[in-house]
Amino acid sequence: MRRLLSAVLVIASLVAICGCADKRAERESIETISVFYLCGEEIQKSGELIAKLDLPVSKETDELHAALTAITAKPDKDGYYSAFPPSVRISAYTLENGVLTVDLTQGYLNLSEVDKNIILACMVLTLCALDEVSQLNLNVDGITLEHGLTPDMIILQDSETNAFEQRITLYYPGPGDDFLYSEHRMLTTGYDKLLAEYVIDELLKGPQDSQLHSALPQGTQILSIEVSGDLCTVNLSREFYSNRPDIAALERMAVYSIVNSLCSISGIQSVKLLIDGEKMEKYVYIDISGSIRPEIYLSRELRFLSSDVIIPVYLATDTNELIAIPYIADASQYSSMEECAAYALVSGLEVCGYVSPVPKYTKIQSVYTENRVCTVEVSEEFIFPGAEPRLNLALQALVNTIVATGEADRVVVICSESNLTGIGGLALNLSHVIK
Repeated sequence: MRRLLSAVLVIASLVAICGCADKRAERESIETISVFYLCGEEIQKSGELIAKLDLPVSKETDELHAALTAITAKPDKDGYYSAFPPSVRISAYTLENGVLTVDLTQGYLNLSEVDKNIILACMVLTLCALDEVSQLNLNVDGITLEHGLTPDMIILQDSETNAFEQRITLYYPGPGDDFLYSEHRMLTTGYDKLLAEYVIDELLKGPQDSQLHSALPQGTQILSIEVSGDLCTVNLSREFYSNRPDIAALERMAVYSIVNSLCSISGIQSVKLLIDGEKMEKYVYIDISGSIRPEIYLSRELRFLSSDVIIPVYLATDTNELIAIPYIADASQYSSMEECAAYALVSGLEVCGYVSPVPKYTKIQSVYTENRVCTVEVSEEFIFPGAEPRLNLALQALVNTIVATGEADRVVVICSESNLTGIGGLALNLSHVIK
């Protein structure tokens, strides 16, 4: 078995790894161990996929334990990452007669073949460089997947344009523009450009599934993409801003279709959006002046598209207006949709910087509906001292959220035996709601 790994590494490094006879003498005088890591996107663009970093250790250090710990941790040097994603950990290891057996968690089985090979290469090149290790066996939950791996099984090609298969994830809105649904694609990529560029190129092509559609404004083009550390900066053409949607839901889809897609790439944790090279304060309502982290709440698997029951939950903006955020309703956990909606609003939900105006620690005591009038009893935290400025906003958010279920026309809110909404309750009011 021979594994192909596209990377450019210094030949001296390979010689040091493969030299079995001389490495014991070298270790006596060098207090370092060599650990192989995955290169970041910027370094990969130059043709280097994995690279060796020297880790200083004391002579008393258990080098095997130190190497196994280091290979799964983020290195101190910027631009390099552990090849191990969070879902893959080393659960156990044994060493017998020079054969090291490493047991990994089940997350390894879910990786692409490319990611598996990168992990294997980093493990073999790191661990077989130690004096006491000559071969590596790989188990997952005690079942052997790889046997007798040695450094000479890793082929290092001196090619910056070598292509390989890469699985990417793109996010597009569904019919209601409520959530972003994932679409996976296999691409043949090389070192001619960043993986982030491939992702954006594919995103601009639009979805392959007919249930989804593109969220980007007409005429949007990508002027440039840069990756520095865990930040990806995307410079968009003026059309992305001038043709931006004036509806809050469509704005979320446009911004987070880009952000969530790029942050699906290993190593990218946030995205900065520039418009024709300039920083903008806000897109419409969303702050885009700094780095934007992915909004996982908005991401859904495509298989849930037809089964999701979605209701709007009204959250508050920083300008004391309300905005409707989609919420996956699971009435099976509650006695009614109205109760589900009320609990959603006090759950601490925060999406795209919008938060519930209902005071923190408020509890729902009871929810019941009669003749399409829903009565909600809340705990005294709802009107605690200092909550008055946003009390009306909190009341209207609760009323709008419950009425939006379609099960009630008016809502009465009771707190400490006081009716906060008056006789007959309040109806849906969109005067302070952003469309």
